[in-house]
Amino acid sequence: MLIHRRERLGTAWLLTGMFTLTSLIFAGRTVFAAFGHLGGSDMFGHDVPVAYTWFAGTATVFLILRGTALLFLAAERDRRRLTEVALTDALTGALNRRGLEEAFHRVNGDVSVLIVDIDHFKKLNDTYGHPAGDEVLRTVVRAIRSSIEPGGVVARWGGDEFVVLLPRTQAETERFAENLRTAVGRQLAHFATEENVTISIGVSRGASERKLAEALKDADEALYNSKRLGRDRVSLAGQGVRAA
Repeated sequence: MLIHRRERLGTAWLLTGMFTLTSLIFAGRTVFAAFGHLGGSDMFGHDVPVAYTWFAGTATVFLILRGTALLFLAAERDRRRLTEVALTDALTGALNRRGLEEAFHRVNGDVSVLIVDIDHFKKLNDTYGHPAGDEVLRTVVRAIRSSIEPGGVVARWGGDEFVVLLPRTQAETERFAENLRTAVGRQLAHFATEENVTISIGVSRGASERKLAEALKDADEALYNSKRLGRDRVSLAGQGVRAA
């Protein structure tokens, strides 16, 4: 049960059933033996009660089934881990492009697409080194994950750009984006850089009715507006830019 709750493995239920039935059989055997109703039929042909043969045979079968269930559990766990590796960015733990595309196809209803870009990231990498840049990337992902609700998705689109899928109304999305911008700023405040590390965000709405590429194109154009007007701000596709 703990394995199923922690890892959501379907074969965990099968394994639990096998362990439960095996335990019941051995418990029944113990009870029969305690009351003297359980004899034995050995390999030399001595007479024994039928109960012994039944318990011994059934216990053996369930022990074999339990071992098989363990093999199925291990195989399912390996498949899930391989799938996670294939859909996840190794550095940040966010989804990669393939993972984002699959998540987008599972979206039900309207959804917003946000492109989050770290301002002057190349300069930060060149000045403080790639380890510092990598930590900034991981920090941004942690900040996004701590802000989005269940149903939201964060993926690394490439370099220092991240995509967020968010099932919210336009007003809620704009408010979320502004809160995310300030939250990331607080998370990155401890970095010893000459300038504060900030992010710019572009937002596109109604993505579930269109292809992901179209929604990303609109969000990217909105992001360009944020960059053009000074960075560290949020821009909505088809609308003006809100000052930071």
